[in-house]
Amino acid sequence: MAFLKTILAVISFCVLMAPGFGYESALNIIKNCPSKQESIFLTAKQVLKIQKLGEPYFNSALQQRTTYSCKSEKIYAYIQTDIVRTLPQTIITYISKKGGVLDLEVKSFSEPLEYKAPIKWLAQFINKIFTKKLKIGHQIDGLTGATLTSTSTSRLVRRSLLIHRVLAN
Repeated sequence: MAFLKTILAVISFCVLMAPGFGYESALNIIKNCPSKQESIFLTAKQVLKIQKLGEPYFNSALQQRTTYSCKSEKIYAYIQTDIVRTLPQTIITYISKKGGVLDLEVKSFSEPLEYKAPIKWLAQFINKIFTKKLKIGHQIDGLTGATLTSTSTSRLVRRSLLIHRVLAN
């Protein structure tokens, strides 16, 4: 009986973590919401704060953000690009006003597709907020066969969360 309960718990977890289950995708929420795109120039003080909080190599003062003003809440979308191995990937991270990840969207992935992160792996970022442990091997599982992709993706999400936190204060 205990074995059956364990199997059911694993199946329930997998269903809840699958995209579209357990949370409403930010892409569905923002469909009919008015949006405002903005280019934000971070001050030197803001860049330094982001570096001190957890992104020591961050140096891009120009950031792109889209704010969706939905009935229930505001949703912020940050576009970030990083080099995976030798080619870039671009990710949009949708963040709630409170600073939690609502959704991720891989907009561009230039490395071979076998190294692209699967949607189920990306789903582990949902509802995460920035902490020092939001990284591979701590709060985020690694991605077998695509270590560079998982590291890059984790870095992009962390960066978006940090930018959001600094801009919110």
